[in-house]
Amino acid sequence: GLSVDAIRSVAGNSADTIGRLLVGYGLGGLAGGALGLAVSWSSWSRRLVDLPLQFLRTLLLLAMVPLFQVWFGTYFIGMVIFVAYG
Repeated sequence: GLSVDAIRSVAGNSADTIGRLLVGYGLGGLAGGALGLAVSWSSWSRRLVDLPLQFLRTLLLLAMVPLFQVWFGTYFIGMVIFVAYG
């Protein structure tokens, strides 16, 4: 059977992953909602934001993993920013 330590390890890592996902989804939703509203309400913000966002949409998500690891590290904040970007 499984040892108590193995179960505790899986449960702890699962809780960490769920926490990163929830924080990342929250930040991504807030940033996406704010940018969406800004782009829809203002032609100035549309000109400022649209081109970089159209460029980012063309990049494959999995291809960005190494770049995010270099830019933000493999720590909590790097993982959360990557989830928010996705």
